[in-house]
Amino acid sequence: MKPSRLEILEEQLSKILNLKNDFIFSVPWIQPTKIDSEIIDKEYKFIINFDLISFIYVFFKSFFEITISICKLFISLFKIKKKKYTNSDIIILSHLISHKHFGIKKDFYYGHLQEELENKGYICKKYLISHIATKKINSNNLLNILPKIDNIKLELKIIWKLFKLLIFCFKKIPYMISIKTKISVIIIFFLKIFSYKTQSSIRIGFQINEIIEKSNSKYIFITFEGHCYEKMISLLKNNQKIFSYQNTPLSINQFSLKFYSHNTLPDVIFCKNNIYKDYLIKNIKIRTIVLDLGDLNFNLNKCKVNNTRSKSILLIPEGTLTEVKIMIKFLLKNANNLSSYTFNIRFHPIFPEKLIKKFELQLVDKKNVFFSRNTKSEDLINNSYVIFRGSSLIFEAIINGLIPIYLEKGLNNNLLNIFDLRCNQINIDEPIEELYLNNLTSDPKKTSMIENSFYKADYNKIIDEL
Repeated sequence: MKPSRLEILEEQLSKILNLKNDFIFSVPWIQPTKIDSEIIDKEYKFIINFDLISFIYVFFKSFFEITISICKLFISLFKIKKKKYTNSDIIILSHLISHKHFGIKKDFYYGHLQEELENKGYICKKYLISHIATKKINSNNLLNILPKIDNIKLELKIIWKLFKLLIFCFKKIPYMISIKTKISVIIIFFLKIFSYKTQSSIRIGFQINEIIEKSNSKYIFITFEGHCYEKMISLLKNNQKIFSYQNTPLSINQFSLKFYSHNTLPDVIFCKNNIYKDYLIKNIKIRTIVLDLGDLNFNLNKCKVNNTRSKSILLIPEGTLTEVKIMIKFLLKNANNLSSYTFNIRFHPIFPEKLIKKFELQLVDKKNVFFSRNTKSEDLINNSYVIFRGSSLIFEAIINGLIPIYLEKGLNNNLLNIFDLRCNQINIDEPIEELYLNNLTSDPKKTSMIENSFYKADYNKIIDEL
């Protein structure tokens, strides 16, 4: 049987990932956190079937990424601001995805974790990886945000690690060729070693290591999503204990979760439920402590169910441009055909408002398409169907009685697969018909199963590990 594109890609990249050097796990290109058909076409097409144009594109893109690394090193010469650290028992590393999150106690990823730990007598300090522009951020808030360019001393430490990795890999070229690693893969991998993305993953590892050393911290909380910087934090720690919380729902396309060394794993992984715990242990074969914690952000948003089915469809794309484009493409193809239906697209909080407005202009002639600014509860009450791919909002939608429809395109990204739940499915290249929608029904057993799979976190399980 002919191997799939994903199998070919995994077979080639794993040849490099299996080399005995933990700093290989700092290179994002060989372990994307999530893989889909568009990413394969854009970044890895030349690996599947050698395509010169694809290879040249990635080759020159890699040089551009190296140029950014060099610029960051130069800018670091002017970074002389001294850092101040206060003693803390626990460091929490979270993410800043909106200016609205400043001054709010509840963390977007960890909920009330910091508050709960402080109530138990632990001194906690939270640091943030920023995903937004920092120019408009108050200077006091910047103190808790990890800089994307650090002082020259730290930046040179990063470059030195990358040179050592390069030398190691040069020595391994004969071996890589002997195990049939494609020359094109080796060339791009060597360039990606000096990408600013690789530089960033090691930088975060060093920054967190410095923070926990200077603040005498014994524990650190990070997310568990398979990012390279997460692996570098575990690798570069000393005797501190790393707790990793699985905030994002797991899917079969989280490529990087398959690749860890002993030293890049956290000490404990806290999962949202037993289903995810079993998946990590049995399918991914994670070799560390994996505990069923519950949901740190649990808030059963069970709205008043409207028993009268409406002709309203909620679309819930993930917060990436690729996934939003898939939903927009679906609307362009089907909005006119289903003129008696209304389509409400609800964007992920991380998705930029300026891009939302751009897509609004693109669909301005579709009178039955609405870009939701409603509350989550309002959207769950006012729609009867939900079209989804990888958004975690699907779970709340099902609990609230919406009929789930998976939008198929390329590699399967259905979050319900891990729960072993069958789901209505439509292909983006085929028109959806009104008769099909009329025949769909909600499944009470499915609703009950999902509802019972998500529950409030048991903080005692965390305390027991401290």
